[in-house]
Amino acid sequence: MSNIPNISVFEKCFSLISMKNFRCPVSDTYSKKLLTGHTILLFVNAFLQNHGSLDEIADHLKANEDLQSYLGLKSISGSSLCRKLNEIPTHHLQEMCFEILNQVAELKKPQESTSATSSEVGLLGILDSTEIKLPKKAGEWAYTSKSKNAVKVHLLLGSFGQDNVYPEFFIPSTAGYADHEVADYILTSQHHTHVMDRGYINYTLFSKWLESNINFVVRLKESSRTKVIEEYSIETESLITLDAKVEMKVPKTEETIIARLVEYRDSDGNRYRVLTNRWDLSSENVAMIYKRRWCIELFFKWLKQNLKFEKLFSYKTTAVWNQIYLAFIAFGLCELVKDQFENVKYTTKQILKKMICNWYQPWQKFFNLITYKTSRTTRGRVKKGKPGRPRKHPRILKTKKVIYI
Repeated sequence: MSNIPNISVFEKCFSLISMKNFRCPVSDTYSKKLLTGHTILLFVNAFLQNHGSLDEIADHLKANEDLQSYLGLKSISGSSLCRKLNEIPTHHLQEMCFEILNQVAELKKPQESTSATSSEVGLLGILDSTEIKLPKKAGEWAYTSKSKNAVKVHLLLGSFGQDNVYPEFFIPSTAGYADHEVADYILTSQHHTHVMDRGYINYTLFSKWLESNINFVVRLKESSRTKVIEEYSIETESLITLDAKVEMKVPKTEETIIARLVEYRDSDGNRYRVLTNRWDLSSENVAMIYKRRWCIELFFKWLKQNLKFEKLFSYKTTAVWNQIYLAFIAFGLCELVKDQFENVKYTTKQILKKMICNWYQPWQKFFNLITYKTSRTTRGRVKKGKPGRPRKHPRILKTKKVIYI
């Protein structure tokens, strides 16, 4: 990282991924102007600033002399960016992406202050996928059905406690792959309890995970057949309705699976049937583990809202895979920037918004902005409710006629 006092925010951020003068031996053999390092930084910048097109990326570069000076690149066309994006070897972005995500995982490791419940449950690996739709013609290489061309991102999200959530590993694929078909490539760790929705129901996989001592908590369908062997006691006023040892049979092979079934209802009365091999936990903790699955939905929502993850710049095959890795690199960069500040009250989203607003400002100014602590000792002006009893009948409004000439 640079120690120059007046380094700007974007220079500080880009220094965390060290791509400024990177020349790829494969894709940059004959490149004279636009190198792989330039392309990576421009697209990471585009995801962070929510650029909507390749021309917008080019215009942004042309309008900012600081960015031009940093990259040593005065201008570039949108078509050149598109070609270069499709030429970058995906395996290079893959290695770079997982290196950054490993750094983020190190930051999120459990602390001594972690709650007793989280320590008892252990590390969770929440598994789910999200789709990115492609155009009808340009996306034919990812044909899924008559009405859809799409790709998927199958993600394993690490979780230890409510706050320590981070992407551990992901696999992109075309949407023609069902979730359970990819699960076998991701679920390999014996240190996680893997949490999955109904898209991962596959009795053959359940049998394999039981043999390999891979812990899982997966939601069953209402139609999933189970034979109760033994029921365990539950508290009278608990939301748990059943805790039992059950038997299931693998279709075709008729192999028998022995696992634990926990049924519970949420606060709205919805019924959930959860299958697991965690015999050491209480039924309440098993239910709590499945409820934590919602973290991955929030993570996908964060990516799509803050990085416009579903809006791609190019729909060629290699370009699509590369953009997926670039989006996760941009996310990892946000987390690494947040780590530059200790004990700040801001979330990653708030840090990102403030960072983009101050993108070309000096880093020290931005640092002071984030770490500033008010000297005010009072709460300030607090709005009070209106006195008196509440209105019994609703107000009747009459038509207002206002004209400004």
